[in-house]
Amino acid sequence: MIKELFPWRKKSNSSELTKYEPKNIFSEFHSEMNSLFDRFFNELSMQTNWPTSFKSEFSPKFDVSEAKKEISIKAELPGMNEKDISVDVFDNYLRIKGEKKEENFSKDDKTHLAECQYGYFERTFPLFDNIDAKNIKANFKNGVLTLKLPKVKEEPSNVKKIEINK
Repeated sequence: MIKELFPWRKKSNSSELTKYEPKNIFSEFHSEMNSLFDRFFNELSMQTNWPTSFKSEFSPKFDVSEAKKEISIKAELPGMNEKDISVDVFDNYLRIKGEKKEENFSKDDKTHLAECQYGYFERTFPLFDNIDAKNIKANFKNGVLTLKLPKVKEEPSNVKKIEINK
């Protein structure tokens, strides 16, 4: 019975080799923890009369990927416009910030469920030496901000090997 609580310790009857992917285990753990905290704070906020600003904080999701010639950053920003977003570079950092403003409802409206998130967000990413910060491009379409960070072309170095005499 206790062994059922530890699925990774179960013995397999098959002799098949399976690919071990620790990234997926940690990703699932991270997702489960986020879900646990979301449920806890959603239930807590429904039981209290906190101001709306304390109930949720807008925290957009980001994807960062790397290709041979560039790094791509995508941010999901539903319900926002490009005028609500600011992107800048400072001290070898890329900063993305913005604010999703809360919709104003009439006093006669009765809210039965409020899951949408509103508020200010700011996210900072380090810019490594191989990034051409002067040529970063940003595009905003269908609620998705896409940044293309081109890499600096590596110039062939004229390295001359020096022999060391005994």
